[in-house]
Amino acid sequence: MRVNINSRYCFVSKDPCYFVYSDASATGGGAIIDFNNDFVCHKMWSENERVKSSTWRELSVIEFSLQSFASVLEGSHVQGFTDSQAVAKIVEVGSMKLGLHRMARRIFDICIRSGIHLEVQGIPCTSNQQADYISRLIDTDDWQITEEFFLFPDGLWGPHSVDCFANYYYHKLPKYFSKFWNPNTSGVDFFLSVSSRRNCLVVPPVGIVPRV
Repeated sequence: MRVNINSRYCFVSKDPCYFVYSDASATGGGAIIDFNNDFVCHKMWSENERVKSSTWRELSVIEFSLQSFASVLEGSHVQGFTDSQAVAKIVEVGSMKLGLHRMARRIFDICIRSGIHLEVQGIPCTSNQQADYISRLIDTDDWQITEEFFLFPDGLWGPHSVDCFANYYYHKLPKYFSKFWNPNTSGVDFFLSVSSRRNCLVVPPVGIVPRV
């Protein structure tokens, strides 16, 4: 059966289930689900991403937040907020710029796969202060071991089943825990999920080595 995804549902709840605020700065981007401060996602820009336009970065954060919160937002009506009116419009109708339009299509595809009804609204910067603060965070404990070094302990004591302190771009195992919500993360506080049945790869941030 052919399904036409270039459509909108006529009969949907007018009341959003979740409110997601997102923002991008020169160093990173982040978002928060308003009802619960436990749901925070954050990413630092790579060198290539840092030189992109502010519109690209703001749109990228919306895509990243949907990927990070997909398991929470699945099947719900989501009201998104951004301090870029242009980005809110691009999410709704796309863009004449190919790169931005492709990103808008990816956002649309995430919503289709997860059953999310997304509406994005532009708001003043003064109404987006939490997301602005998150976007400016700099994780000084963000470090990793190389793939070659990982193979050494994994060969001695592996196979490991979970990467306890990682993030979306350098986790060494499919199952991983992260500091903030990330795409496909298993959780954001490994200490609450410690299990003797897991063979853990432990490469902690320097600041929590005593706790580990």
